[in-house]
Amino acid sequence: MTNNQCKIWPESTALRVSEHDMRMGWFYVLDSPRAGGDYMIEELAVRWCEDNNNEKAQRTKARLTTWLIDNPGKGDKAPSVNRELISQMESTPDLPIPVRCERLLSKLANHGSRIIDIDEASEHYTGLLAWSESVENYELNHLIKILDRNGSALFDGRYVSVTETGLEGVQ
Repeated sequence: MTNNQCKIWPESTALRVSEHDMRMGWFYVLDSPRAGGDYMIEELAVRWCEDNNNEKAQRTKARLTTWLIDNPGKGDKAPSVNRELISQMESTPDLPIPVRCERLLSKLANHGSRIIDIDEASEHYTGLLAWSESVENYELNHLIKILDRNGSALFDGRYVSVTETGLEGVQ
């Protein structure tokens, strides 16, 4: 992996904040929108992420991303990912669809009623995947379509905006 890759989601870019030799193994501190922001990750966890890319592992990585978003570090310290946490995430159930929709709506509402491009090349795309516990584009589109059907968002297949109803729902 190069220096600008997320260790959990290697197809995504990240900002390497620092790299440390902890005598018991390397760990990295990264800032990755695809992983929900800053995190630290130990070398054994990095190797698991590199070696496991089947559907089950992708779902585990999505739950790990949710954990990273929901469990920020204390002070300036980023949350830490190790092999034990990954094992815990392997047995944690996925978030229910309504919860994933709520999380996505909350993230979209950060932009107010502005129109957001959700194309894979968009600056918002990976953050929306992270906040909605989605692995693939089709999952994100499905959740946005649910928000569109319930009146919380307007979606045309590429662009999404939060409606007044949606903004009221997150306040």
